[in-house]
Amino acid sequence: MKYFEIEGIEVGVEYKPRNKNSYISIDSKGAVRLKTPMKLAFRIKALLHNRLDWIKAKQLEIASKVSLQAVLGETLILDGECIALSQCTQLAQMCERLQVKNESSLERCYNRFYLQRSREELPLHAKELSQQIGLFPKELRFRKMKRQWGNCNTDGVITLSTALMKLTKIQRSYIIAHELCHLKHMNHSRHFYALLYDFFPHAQAIEKELKEMRY
Repeated sequence: MKYFEIEGIEVGVEYKPRNKNSYISIDSKGAVRLKTPMKLAFRIKALLHNRLDWIKAKQLEIASKVSLQAVLGETLILDGECIALSQCTQLAQMCERLQVKNESSLERCYNRFYLQRSREELPLHAKELSQQIGLFPKELRFRKMKRQWGNCNTDGVITLSTALMKLTKIQRSYIIAHELCHLKHMNHSRHFYALLYDFFPHAQAIEKELKEMRY
């Protein structure tokens, strides 16, 4: 792969002789890649210059999305904000007690912290929302989840991702309310959304925020 720099933007260029057209892609970190059948540098540069405004706009869009990633041992994400580890005494002390500090041990420490906070805060939050909506789970569970914010099974058990502690309170409220509504409608039918949107009129805006988050 060759690299070109256009107004300070590095572009990885991959020669694809079988392609009929050129394709520009930008990954979640803002890295730009071009797959093209063109070989001449001046043509490649001309193409990139023509698409420069689009590239900049896409990079800006990606950069504006909220990231839920933190620097282990230095920062953490809590209540929708990235804060210094020193600002969270509970987690700072947990990390300090580690005999061996490496990426895996720090990650386990963070996971344990988010689990503890979930158990401390989310049951009360869920109870308040249950009383407002009139739907009550048989049990609440908490665990780290890779692809979901939460789920509700047919036994009335709701499982919430410990990553909810990274979100703002309104975002947490929406996710909990979403799962509570599944206690009545175990699907995403119009009846389900009618119930959810009746309680959360701005649900669509919150859904868009959550879809744009990386964690």
